[in-house]
Amino acid sequence: MIQTLDTEIIDSGAFRAALYDGQVFIIKSTPESRALVHDARAIVASAFGAAQQDLPHIHMEQSADELWQNLNDARAVIAASEFSKRHITNMIAPLFNDHACYDVLRLRCSPHNGHTNPAAARSYSAHRDTWFANPDAQINFWVPLFDVSEAQSFAFSPSYFNQATANNSADFDYTIWRDSTGFQNAKASNSAVYPSLTTPVHDPKRFAFNCTAGDILVFSAAHLHQPQNNNSGRTRFSIDFRLVDLDDAANGQGAPNVDNESKGNAQSDYLRLKP
Repeated sequence: MIQTLDTEIIDSGAFRAALYDGQVFIIKSTPESRALVHDARAIVASAFGAAQQDLPHIHMEQSADELWQNLNDARAVIAASEFSKRHITNMIAPLFNDHACYDVLRLRCSPHNGHTNPAAARSYSAHRDTWFANPDAQINFWVPLFDVSEAQSFAFSPSYFNQATANNSADFDYTIWRDSTGFQNAKASNSAVYPSLTTPVHDPKRFAFNCTAGDILVFSAAHLHQPQNNNSGRTRFSIDFRLVDLDDAANGQGAPNVDNESKGNAQSDYLRLKP
């Protein structure tokens, strides 16, 4: 299940080790995460031409095509390297040393009833992030821009953290992906490989979560997880990024690899927190 933390993390090595062992944490909002939410909300509201308080109901005002175009505009601003580095550096300073690399901030959107759109089907599939050629030592950070209910979140299948599943990660080649598709590419080909389960799984321990704006969900990239079918009546906006502690990676520390057969190394394109 999820462990909630509302105190400072003293031993960052032990914290990372717990993540590599499958623990999921929610760190209650910090001044740094609230600053990220403040800046990101302003960017999203500007891109959508809406007041910030109206964003959770933007699906009632804009068509799916309009929402998609405005989302891509906001994503481009949020992913900008300096914006990403500033906020990521501030957020993780209490948790990690600066000998780490990161992927840029990514804006996510889960519209009310978005799962009914056939074009979005791949976004709702169960997967491990490691199937996209991400390293075993990768740690994911996820921050909601508004309060999130279980219906708007995503669900973990913890029983499969150490158990292999049938999946198509062997078909994923990072070099091909990077050159032809890329993450959050508005012009990505429909033929692009998005690794996912090839046989459904059932986990009686499956769980989703709720949290408030600015809380920081932290989990290993090796966790099998899947977005919920959002029928909450509210559109969810969130920010996430990925971090790899370079010392841990060099020393072979990280989550177990039970079924990842992807090719390549996405970490090669990550950015250093410090040169």
